[in-house]
Amino acid sequence: MGVLAGSSYWYLTRVKSPSSVGDMLASAGFKTLLSDASKMEWDKVLSAYKQASRDEQISGAEYDSKSTSQNPSDDDLKSKIAGGCKIILNSGDMNKQNLELGRRWCVVTTNVRDIVEQNGYRFLDYDGNKDDRKWEIKMESLKKRRKRDTQAAKPLDVANMKSSCKELAEAPTYHKSFNKSVEVAKDYCSEK
Repeated sequence: MGVLAGSSYWYLTRVKSPSSVGDMLASAGFKTLLSDASKMEWDKVLSAYKQASRDEQISGAEYDSKSTSQNPSDDDLKSKIAGGCKIILNSGDMNKQNLELGRRWCVVTTNVRDIVEQNGYRFLDYDGNKDDRKWEIKMESLKKRRKRDTQAAKPLDVANMKSSCKELAEAPTYHKSFNKSVEVAKDYCSEK
């Protein structure tokens, strides 16, 4: 995320009156892993899940990457994750933890670009010069914000901003800061 680090808000809470976590995720453009997933998609989620710390995992579906003897088999882990996802997705308790767990582990893997574009935005051209004037405007906006925030990781220029946006566009749903990445991408990498 480099240049584009900054605070943002939980974009899923802007969806209108869903009755469950699953409804909220679906209305934000996600497909559930329970009904729409192939084996390959499950394999991606399982691989990422095994790398997550216990506090980032679903209760009852714990996996410890440092231990080999105590962990369930992939099929058992998938079954436990699916059971946890069913509970989370059907839950009417749309707190931050349920939304985060549902988005990370219970939806078909997609990336920031897909979600941003499903929400009516278009990524600016980060490989060519087509949108350079628009990049300049976005960069000026970011410079103003950075003066207030005082955290500066990289020098600000259009090339760094394009590079960061390109990296951000590919961040997968199971990435810990996916929601923040979506908001940053909407603000600094795309236009409505």
